[in-house]
Amino acid sequence: MVIIMRIAIKEKYKGALYVTFGAIGTSVFLLVNRMVNADLITLSTFFYYVDLILLYISYPLGIYIYITNQYGRLFLAMEQEVEERTYQLQAMINDLTKTQKQLSSKNDENVLLLKEIHHRVKNNLEVVSGLLALQSAKIEDPNMQEVMLASQNRVQSMGILHQKLYQSEHLAFIEMKNYFDNLCINILDSYNESERISIDINMNEIDLDVDTAIPLGLIVNELLTNSLKYAFPSGEKGNIELSLVKLDEDNFQLKIKDDGIGKPSDAKAKGTGFGTQLVDLLTRQIDGKLTQDVSSGTMIMISFKNK
Repeated sequence: MVIIMRIAIKEKYKGALYVTFGAIGTSVFLLVNRMVNADLITLSTFFYYVDLILLYISYPLGIYIYITNQYGRLFLAMEQEVEERTYQLQAMINDLTKTQKQLSSKNDENVLLLKEIHHRVKNNLEVVSGLLALQSAKIEDPNMQEVMLASQNRVQSMGILHQKLYQSEHLAFIEMKNYFDNLCINILDSYNESERISIDINMNEIDLDVDTAIPLGLIVNELLTNSLKYAFPSGEKGNIELSLVKLDEDNFQLKIKDDGIGKPSDAKAKGTGFGTQLVDLLTRQIDGKLTQDVSSGTMIMISFKNK
């Protein structure tokens, strides 16, 4: 029988296998029957051992089937949960994308509106400057002409700033070096002093907010105007140095120095004194501190914090 089974397994004869297993089963049955008849084993004992064998065989298999079934249900529930969460997440992403596009569109509209506002303010300031120039042309008094020219330069200093703002990508900040360049050119041209007086701007590019840049531009306009009018009498040539330095994260220092004749520290302001009062007022507006040195020419320093 063993030889027949080996041949059947080796040659893969299914019929021989069935005959072999049948023969084994018959032999086992006959053996058990003889053992029962010979009182070597009772029938109940035989079934007891059969139950134990079946238990040891079927119990792990049942546990495996149960665990597999539970894990299958768990995996299915997790897969459904992942699908639901993925759908919700995709819906949130779509909503955020839509909101982002709407905000971007609104932001572009606001930027365009702000640029248009700065452009119109600049145009209106140019109109005011033109009116002052026309009015000055009708005035014969030289002192009044100087007053009108100074007012015209103040208006133009603000106009230049608004022009830089609508041309810039950052509407809340102004790059001061480029702004000072244009401001100095405008002041020299207005007094026809481009050949006699030179202005050196020694500073790095610094961005300041509009609330600080506007009063600072007016201060520079007043101080440069005073130097042009009073530091170089009798047609003397001269030089003016302008710088804005960032001392630390929040503190800045503006310095304007000329190599002119200077003035006594206790000397009264020439002209109407309005320019000096305006500088003091604007310095307080930016919470600055003004110091001056007249030992060699005139040097004005204003320390302030960026708001």
